[in-house]
Amino acid sequence: MRAFVEVDHSVGMKCLDAGLALKKEFKNRCYVQLCAFAQDPLYSQDDGGKGMLHLIEEAATRKGIEVIGRTPYVGKTPENQHANIEWMVGLDRKYSLHLDFHLDYNLDAKIEPSVYHVIQELKKANWTNQRVVTLGHCTRLTLSATKWQGLRDRIIELPISFVGLPTSDVFMMGGPDEEAGGGERFRGTLKVPQMIKRYGMQAALGVNNVGNAFTPQGSCDPLSVACLGVGIYQAGTN
Repeated sequence: MRAFVEVDHSVGMKCLDAGLALKKEFKNRCYVQLCAFAQDPLYSQDDGGKGMLHLIEEAATRKGIEVIGRTPYVGKTPENQHANIEWMVGLDRKYSLHLDFHLDYNLDAKIEPSVYHVIQELKKANWTNQRVVTLGHCTRLTLSATKWQGLRDRIIELPISFVGLPTSDVFMMGGPDEEAGGGERFRGTLKVPQMIKRYGMQAALGVNNVGNAFTPQGSCDPLSVACLGVGIYQAGTN
């Protein structure tokens, strides 16, 4: 189980220390892979991001941390978002951890998906198969303009896995031209079955943020997410 532990100015390393203690306590019952996750912007703060950069690098050095993660989409500009991606790739090269991005959480066809910048930076870094890069949400890729085969060709042999998070995606993601009260409203979440069967990508379903503004409904039960997927993807069998 991958568990995300936020590191920010408010909590510092408290959540991370608690996560490491729980990982040790339950090691004989469940394998917990901890991801030190920087939720706050890295460069859009008054100090230019120095505080957050220091915190996440300190977290990366902690024994028991196997993944570092980030939400580039909280950056205020595309340039800022790209800088987030580049810094995280560089940090990972330094400490040889897995990498996790919550990416492209929008349905705006005018915005180029950041996944292409991630691919570009991984290729520049000569990424190895030992370290997996997980991309969560990626709801921008659900728009019809996305050319899936082209994306698959760009990934080639890079160890990239996608995770659709339908519990929060369908709650948060509405089309930019939606009318008040619903009706003609597009909902976006990664089409995981098609990604696997048609394009041979690595993809899975997951659940996150249960009990807060992203996902005020549901539970952490993975089987309930699988049942939800049957309806969302019309994936019933005879």
